[in-house]
Amino acid sequence: MPSSRKRKVARIVAIIQARMGSARLPGKVLMEVDGRTMLSYLVERVARAKNLDDVIVATSTNPENDAIQKECLKLGVGCFRGDEFDVLNRYFEASQWTKADAVVRITSDDVLMDPDVVDYTVECYLSQDCDCATSYTTRSFPEGSVLSVFSQSSLNKVNRLPQTGYEREHVILAFLRYKDLFNVVEISAPSKWQAYHLSLALNTYRDYTLICEIIRELSKKNKHFGLGDVLTFLKSNPRLYELAHDEGY
Repeated sequence: MPSSRKRKVARIVAIIQARMGSARLPGKVLMEVDGRTMLSYLVERVARAKNLDDVIVATSTNPENDAIQKECLKLGVGCFRGDEFDVLNRYFEASQWTKADAVVRITSDDVLMDPDVVDYTVECYLSQDCDCATSYTTRSFPEGSVLSVFSQSSLNKVNRLPQTGYEREHVILAFLRYKDLFNVVEISAPSKWQAYHLSLALNTYRDYTLICEIIRELSKKNKHFGLGDVLTFLKSNPRLYELAHDEGY
């Protein structure tokens, strides 16, 4: 659990990486449920986190992503455009663009992201004297709720170091490769959120049908449902639970 001690960070920004290109589900970020795009749901959910000063979307300069920029304009959220595949550099440049002191990395796959999970992860980062705090390595949160927080200065530093294209695409891998150069704090999920064997991420059409059902059913009682609500709902619905079952990220 995060301690009560907090370091001062002037500006914390969530940067949602998104692009239209996807081998398994092209255009997934703008697929809709009940007239709203997946990106719209994600932005709204992330924006409710209390420990954020801003939320922006970072897409690429590829012309097919003009549609994402148009959606961002509609949603009233900032949109930065950078390299299609060098996501690490895209994050670094986006962090400069939005004048962030710390960055929360979120992918557009994380449609059901719980703002409380965002706040918990940021609290863990703030309570430690670290360059990066991540739940990627602990294998405790379900896929779709895994987050990393980086200081802007550490993004600047790691961006200058040699990495493979795969490491630059997945960002956190660059920090893990140079773990001796950075203080990386690993975050485990509290028991109420532990569900490593489940995937709530939007990767395939099967995931899309699952996410649509979750949103439609849980929104009937509370449109601001959280991760705990999702896990309880899945446990009571064997068919959907099976859809969400995953071997782990």
